[in-house]
Amino acid sequence: MTEKERSNRLRSWFSDRRRRESVVALTVYVLATLFITYPVPFRLSTVLAGFYGRDGWQYTWWLWFSKQLLVQGRGLSDLYLLNHPVGLNHPFQWSLIYLSLVALPLGMLFSTATVFNLMVLASLILSGLSAYHLCRELVDNHWAALVGGAIFAFAPNRLGHTMAGWLPQMTVYLFPWYALGLIRTLRKPTLRRSILLGLLTGVTASVYVMHIAYIMLPLTLVIVGSYLIRIKRRFFERHRARNLALAGGIALLVVVPFLVPLVRERFSGGSDYLFITGIVQHSTDLLAFITPSPYHPVLAPLGLVPSFASQVFEDAETMRWSLAYVGLVPVLLSLWGTLRSRPRPWSWVVLALGAAIFAMGPLLVVGGAPFEYEVDGIRAPLLLPYALVREIPLLDWGRTPGRINVVGMLAVGVLAAYGTTHLLSRLSQRRHWQGLSALVLIVLVLFEFLPLWPFPSGDATAPPVIQRVASHPGDGAVLNLPMQHRRVNHRSLYFQTFTERPIVGGVVHRWMPETVPWWETIQGLVIADVPADAVPRPDNAQRQAWLRHFNVDW
Repeated sequence: MTEKERSNRLRSWFSDRRRRESVVALTVYVLATLFITYPVPFRLSTVLAGFYGRDGWQYTWWLWFSKQLLVQGRGLSDLYLLNHPVGLNHPFQWSLIYLSLVALPLGMLFSTATVFNLMVLASLILSGLSAYHLCRELVDNHWAALVGGAIFAFAPNRLGHTMAGWLPQMTVYLFPWYALGLIRTLRKPTLRRSILLGLLTGVTASVYVMHIAYIMLPLTLVIVGSYLIRIKRRFFERHRARNLALAGGIALLVVVPFLVPLVRERFSGGSDYLFITGIVQHSTDLLAFITPSPYHPVLAPLGLVPSFASQVFEDAETMRWSLAYVGLVPVLLSLWGTLRSRPRPWSWVVLALGAAIFAMGPLLVVGGAPFEYEVDGIRAPLLLPYALVREIPLLDWGRTPGRINVVGMLAVGVLAAYGTTHLLSRLSQRRHWQGLSALVLIVLVLFEFLPLWPFPSGDATAPPVIQRVASHPGDGAVLNLPMQHRRVNHRSLYFQTFTERPIVGGVVHRWMPETVPWWETIQGLVIADVPADAVPRPDNAQRQAWLRHFNVDW
């Protein structure tokens, strides 16, 4: 292809107005991400985005290790470098197939830390772009859609997930595109749209298993339900039913093979390790919806954060799951859009309110404590609908109802796009003034949503002792002490990307019962300072002999 032909093709591509507008939207979200996550984008290989030693370190390790498994032709459940000397089988890892495949080509080009950070940054940027496309379809206004996309991409609950390093929870950018594909297919079902919807649905469902219940199911119920109410019996016309069935069949073919190991283990009783307490703690406090971050770099010093914020957020790290601030600007825009639009977007109102109710979990919590009411002298906590939902099989795994806020903020973004559309039409008919007004709204939204700044990050370079281990050849295992501490465990996993040696123990997501006896036994050979026992303890020479027997070098 000649230079002139390339130039003509590029000019032809940009001649499409919607494509140009998508580039503008992408640029805005890139700039916003660079600011929100500073200094991470400028230190991609030397830091890990998020709080030090938290789950981001585990997911960074997984992006590296899944590459090894895929290249070696092993299954994603074969965690052979963990739980030395016997290894570990972890079927839940198959549910992370999407992240593993996305990271595979990146891992061929960049360092492990860089791969994780790039996926974090991309999750924010693409979330904005996908929500922009959904809003653009619904409101037919570029600048209003830009505001709606920003609200979804940088919502406080999503930034909390980012600070936690929860890569699956961050990776929600496919869901607005899924909603867009479903809406288009319902409006005009064609073979091409059905095939694309089926593929997109299958891929989207493979991002993370709990997203199916927390995001995909509510979206589907609201979109399909609203369309059913609108067209009534015509919804069941043969061509529509046939195309939707085709899309559903394709989606099942894509996602089911990766969920079968997990579902089989669930119903065989082998996944009890996934059940964990803390559901009330990880539900959304009612006051969190109206509470900005108490660590906001501007609002906090000015005393503009409500005094009850300390009851909602114990410390900065509890913002990982407890942030749920909706924002004054998004709420006002959403109310304006609901009242001014014709027809009114009730389906998105239902989704926003429904998500907020279910995000509060099984009990109503206000100011850090369960709300109690009294009847006939009996005091009891107020049960919420999630208490019933949690009885559904597979949903009993989830202990973080607050993550449902993700789909709620998508609905808020759509409603705000409706409101912005009407607001801009009243302000000015001049396109450049509309653009300036939209950018001002985005700046106000980002200002409100900012949890803290600079963005938290941890040193991703290998400490001297890990460099020393990595410089010595051998396949002996590494024992990190004390393994029962989560931060030690996460750092142990991440440091394995440098040493490439097996480690004793190793927790991924949840403690698995078969790992505890091994690491307790081998750790007991190292720690000499133990209480006196009637059974004689091995001396140092015997301990060293046992460690050699277990092939533990470090």
